[in-house]
Order: sequence, then C-alpha cells, then structure tokens
Amino acid sequence: MGDPIGTEEQPQNLIDPNLSLTFSAQSIAALSRNDDFMDLFAVGTDGHVWNARWNGNPWQACQRVGSGMFGQGTPIAALSRHEDFMDLFAVGTDGKVHAAWWNGNPWRE
Repeated sequence: MGDPIGTEEQPQNLIDPNLSLTFSAQSIAALSRNDDFMDLFAVGTDGHVWNARWNGNPWQACQRVGSGMFGQGTPIAALSRHEDFMDLFAVGTDGKVHAAWWNGNPWRE
C-alpha cells in the first residue's frame, strides 16, 4: 500500500493551492473513521480550525470547521464514535472549550 500523503522525496501539500492559508509550527489531530477514511485537523494562521480528508483517493481540499478562534499550536482533541460521526474539542482564545461535530452533514458547533 502506498503512502497517501506522498513520499519523502515528493511530499504532498494537503492544502488547496487556491486557498490562501498556511500552517506554522502546528500540532495536528488525526483520526481514522474506518480503513478508507482519514481526517487531519489543525489551526491555520487565520486562527480557525481546518480539516483535510482522505478516502482512498487524493486528499480533498481543506474545509473550515466552525467559527471559533484559536491560538497557533492549539491542541485539538478529535474522536470518532463511529464512521459517520466526529467530535472536535479545543480551547479558544476566549479561554472556553469549543466543540464541533460532524455526522455526514456540514460541521456544526
């Protein structure tokens, strides 16, 4: 099985090249909902949480998750209760725990 993110010689950028978003000194959260699904989460330089998704095909363009604002390097806790449900938790710049969830529809807070 090949590496879905790329190779050491040719790493794959998971960010949509048309999206003006970068990640700097970030921690990421990763989860697998089943054998053919992986999701990565990180805080972008814009302060929002972003999600990159892989389902056996090329990585899909990142999607913003929720409206909360987070500091660079904020740890994100991610869990999947089953393959069609994900929860995220992180402490925002307001000092409160923010939660977002997904059940096959758009992310909700």
